Amino acid sequence: NKNMQETKIWKASNDKLTELNKSNLDFEERIHKWIENDIKIILPDAILLGSKIKTDHSKEIDLLAIDSNGDLVVIELKRGTTPREVIAQTLDYAAWVSTLKAEDINSILLRQGRTETIYELLNKKFEDGEEIEINENQKLLIVASEIDAITERVVEYLSSKGLNINAVTFNYYKDNDSEFV
Repeated sequence: NKNMQETKIWKASNDKLTELNKSNLDFEERIHKWIENDIKIILPDAILLGSKIKTDHSKEIDLLAIDSNGDLVVIELKRGTTPREVIAQTLDYAAWVSTLKAEDINSILLRQGRTETIYELLNKKFEDGEEIEINENQKLLIVASEIDAITERVVEYLSSKGLNINAVTFNYYKDNDSEFV
């Protein structure tokens, strides 16, 4: 959103504030790990189903989650890809994910080395988990350190047409050995 203000971080020591400058990092690999370790940083109400999920057309979804509505969430990390590629890729994944049934999700879980079924996971995390309708809708999330104007424009357009698609950005700061996201 163009009128969003840049987040700034200051370090307080004694009575003095020092502004930390944004840094760059080998962002996508690390952010992938961070989200894998704790999905709550981008989706407070979801269960991570797996990482690097192979589709039946040999592509790889960065991360796949399910939220409390039973909607599957495709999480695509934007690496060096061009805006058009990342949008097309994400839509392609959504088309594939939209065909998945509970048993397909259970197969994905097994391939990810998970022992619980999708309903066991939903029951553990959400009240009335067994009553959740699985995969009626899909959500698409593009995660990047920066969203370019084209991606932003296309995401806004698709969103205005009723597709549940969003982009999430992170700022990264470093202060000596401390890192902040």
